[in-house]
Amino acid sequence: MTSGPSAAGTSVGSSQNLNRIRACVLIGCHSLVDYLSFMVIPLIPVLEARLQLSGAQGAALVAAGALSSGLGQPVAAWLSDRFDTRVPGIVGLVLAAVALTRLGSCETYGQLIGVQMVGMLGVGIFHPVAVACVGQLGQRRRARIVSIFFLAGLFGGVLGSTTVPPWVDRSGLRALEWIQIPGLIGVVVLAWAILRMPHRHHGSGDDHARLPREDRRERWWALGVLFAGAMARYVVNMMLAVLVVRWCERLVMRRGGIDALGVNLPDALAHEASRLNGPLQGSMIVGMGVAGLTLGAWTPVRHERLVLTLAPLAGALGVVGFAMLDGNRAGPGAYALGIVMGAGFAGTVPITIAMAQRLLPHRTSLASGVILGGAWAVGAAGPSLAQAILESWGLAVGFGVTAALLAGAGLSSLLLRQGVLLRVGAGQ
Repeated sequence: MTSGPSAAGTSVGSSQNLNRIRACVLIGCHSLVDYLSFMVIPLIPVLEARLQLSGAQGAALVAAGALSSGLGQPVAAWLSDRFDTRVPGIVGLVLAAVALTRLGSCETYGQLIGVQMVGMLGVGIFHPVAVACVGQLGQRRRARIVSIFFLAGLFGGVLGSTTVPPWVDRSGLRALEWIQIPGLIGVVVLAWAILRMPHRHHGSGDDHARLPREDRRERWWALGVLFAGAMARYVVNMMLAVLVVRWCERLVMRRGGIDALGVNLPDALAHEASRLNGPLQGSMIVGMGVAGLTLGAWTPVRHERLVLTLAPLAGALGVVGFAMLDGNRAGPGAYALGIVMGAGFAGTVPITIAMAQRLLPHRTSLASGVILGGAWAVGAAGPSLAQAILESWGLAVGFGVTAALLAGAGLSSLLLRQGVLLRVGAGQ
């Protein structure tokens, strides 16, 4: 009489253990993917010096990667939802691992752009599939597990930003090819974890179709507001990536007796700027991770709109403070403000993704892809915009425009209708 319930309990326990392992694999692969994606920006001074690139070409390299990553995400998300397949996520990791580790083999700017775009396309198409699977595994703890997933990616990004510049300094750019080995191992493990795992509940589309038309309209309006705010924050993210690079270059140029931006640095100064730039970029990633984990894991649904408003406003103040730093040194204040800036433009990403998935439970990959990829594609305008502003009006104006845009992103969240957020939040 007890064998049935006992067997059922064993089956449930085994399923839960398998889901935990799958979640751990996805989280680990996210660290790997973001390690790869965050290698390029710290190396901009070195790549510019090696290939004799202009500042505009360096900014365009960053923009090309963001554009490729962003445009790939909604397409991969649509394919994943339409055919209920996880294959795009696996292909994405393959492309990232093979392409981004080939930076050292590039002899021309065209080759560098090609490697960056292929690799970042892989980074992009990995994300919506992976985050949808993680959200499915989290179920009622969706925001919390998405926050952990987000933090793991940022942990990989910090490692990439801080360890790659000194490694390249010692061993050269071709040493990056060794990273292909753990990358391809990750592909095999990821395929095992997600190929047979559905990431949506059957019948969720019918449930959505039965909602009143006004309810569905309100959900799409809310998704549009989230998308607009995410677009602005990603533009800020990419603008700050370039502005911090140029801030570091200005610092080492002043130390070396060079007075103006826009000149090609000698190799020694380029490597010095790269070593300084990596930890500062990493400090922003730390801010992204700390805020993403704490806000995503502990913010009640009723306070999500408030957090989406206040966090970017705090980040805007951090940008203003960074612009006012003494440009002859990088003390602890620079790293502290980097943390605040990162928290402001990306600390709310897990909340935003979880909200989008709750708004469209029948299209979780699409919802994730819109917030992550569609908005990220617009963010590709950030590097060139930042470079154009600083060349015309200087770094201070560049930081000022960035701060204003981040503040506007926060204020846009006030357009969200609290009623629909509470309704979808109650259903998780």
